Amino acid sequence: MTGREASKPYHHNDLRSALLEAAVGLIEETGADSLTLRSVAKRVGVSHTAPYRHFADLSELTAAVAAEGFHKLSAEFHPVRTDADIDPAQRLVELGVAYVRFAMKHPAHFRVMFREHQNKPDWLEEASQNAFQALLDTVSEGQAAGALAGTEAHEIAIPAWSIVHGLSALLVDGPRDKFMPEGAPFTEAGLALARSTVETFLHGAAAPRDSR
Repeated sequence: MTGREASKPYHHNDLRSALLEAAVGLIEETGADSLTLRSVAKRVGVSHTAPYRHFADLSELTAAVAAEGFHKLSAEFHPVRTDADIDPAQRLVELGVAYVRFAMKHPAHFRVMFREHQNKPDWLEEASQNAFQALLDTVSEGQAAGALAGTEAHEIAIPAWSIVHGLSALLVDGPRDKFMPEGAPFTEAGLALARSTVETFLHGAAAPRDSR
């Protein structure tokens, strides 16, 4: 590292953004367990003490990456939640596809969003809850419309989340050759698998039809 790189000036907010971007890049390359504040500072080209201007410790930095991930996930959900042309049952499918799409687009964020964060900050809890609320609202609306079974949203939201989260984890870090068509484009095949998986779940979650 040259002296010029080490002393590169950053505006206050620019440095925070640069540190987050560097952390995401390092997580993608070497995983979250090997991340350190020193390695992030080195990637940005600042002194090893510079990250402390914005983050008290490594846990707070990874919490910030996680919160950024939940904001991105909520943004991925938004078009699904606001499209009036999607029927209530299909909306749950599209939300599941959006979840998997997010994980494939932002694997580093996905890897830290559900880790234990020491002294979990309120802003991370809020970002997490906002994303989960989109799922709860989607299920509640489906139940209210008679498209989904039951009256308690958690009864469907938790298993639905578990299914798409597990599939996302397999697509991000799992043995893809075990379940992905050989030679298929990764993103396209992953989203197709997500759709068929959630639709299969939806058959079990659908409200029973009146046979009369």
